[in-house]
Amino acid sequence: MKWGYLILLISAIFIVSSCAKPPAELPPPASTEEAKPEVSTSAETLGEITRSGHITQDETWSGIVHVTGDVFVDAGVTLTILQGTRVLFGAHSDDQHSGVAVPLDEWITQHDDPTWTLEYAQSHTKLDVYGTLIARGAPENMIIFTSDSQTPDGGDWSHLYIGGHGSTVEYCIIEYSRGGVGIATGSGDIVIVSNNTMRHNLWTAICIHSCSPTLTYNDISHSGGHQGIDIIGEGSAPLVANNVIKHCKAGIIVHPGSSPVIEDNALIDNDLGIVINPNSSPVIRRNSISSPNGAPHDWTYQGKPVYFAFCPRGQYSWTDGIRVLSSCPTITNNKISNCPKNITIVGNSSPTVSNNTITGGENGILFEPSFTGSPKIYGNNIYNNSANIGLMSANSIDASNNWWGTTDISAIEARIHDSADDPSLGTVFYEPFLTQPVEMEY
Repeated sequence: MKWGYLILLISAIFIVSSCAKPPAELPPPASTEEAKPEVSTSAETLGEITRSGHITQDETWSGIVHVTGDVFVDAGVTLTILQGTRVLFGAHSDDQHSGVAVPLDEWITQHDDPTWTLEYAQSHTKLDVYGTLIARGAPENMIIFTSDSQTPDGGDWSHLYIGGHGSTVEYCIIEYSRGGVGIATGSGDIVIVSNNTMRHNLWTAICIHSCSPTLTYNDISHSGGHQGIDIIGEGSAPLVANNVIKHCKAGIIVHPGSSPVIEDNALIDNDLGIVINPNSSPVIRRNSISSPNGAPHDWTYQGKPVYFAFCPRGQYSWTDGIRVLSSCPTITNNKISNCPKNITIVGNSSPTVSNNTITGGENGILFEPSFTGSPKIYGNNIYNNSANIGLMSANSIDASNNWWGTTDISAIEARIHDSADDPSLGTVFYEPFLTQPVEMEY
């Protein structure tokens, strides 16, 4: 059957070139700052305190905390933040004038984003924890990390960074930053980020580097001109579970060398659901991924659009549920629905795709022209897509033992695009096929 694939191919090229490796800042340890800021300064009036500079001994925050300059919690020091505390970061200001520029990459250079610069870093506050952070709010009394602006916007302040062991961030609201929460080498798998609301952050909500924290039950929205959760670095193996991620450029990006477990999450109306980069090996199971509308608006800095959403520009058809780039992930027991491209497979990829429901898209599974590899595709319910399989490569695939929504062979073939439509393409071998739907565990 003939399908209109031209716009899909154009969009695929764009996404590979622009989204393969979004950036994330990792600030250096305090000892390597180009000029060590002054020791923490503070003023206390009627339950309100001001903080700026280094914290060199254990401290507890409560009430209202005004952060007027970069704050550094030194190694071996614990900062405890009590329930209901409001931490207000000075918008577009930093009395320490410290910080470093973010190395430019392709994604930043394609956009008019001034927040990577040294000027931005030295004029926007951050909280860098090289010791331990205990920020444990409660469902009805959350801790708030936010901008002090009356008209806040993403990028008003820089980020919250965790670089030490044993930290917990739970029942917090983290909003209007550039980089949300960053977790880096040394924090290991004993960092917990759970039950937080993360919204209106310009770049990302959570970014991890070469470590394995637990990221669970977070509500992430409008956070990510880059992505909601960014998993970077050799050996990164976090648990990412039971989160809701919506209205981001990408929900989750998995970078080379990482092997996260991504399970029981809901990804809703993101431009890209999960992007799996080369040489990564995530396990993706029991997630619900859908994008019936796409991300609703652009991501702005000081009111100016910086990162652009597909849908408002008539590019909704570029949206992917899961995008596999020359990798071998395990994708099982997910419901992937109502995305223009529910699953897209690119390059030398051999994913295992089993026991999923894949429905309601323009393409159920799209194999791009660059596709090679030997995927395992079995035990899925793949139905009610305009093309249940769209094979645009000369590489044939085995897609037997799936349920296609019918047992009528002509109806099955009508929704498969392969060598029967274009002799230059490979063949989709779909027989034997299942005669009834597979019961799913999600």
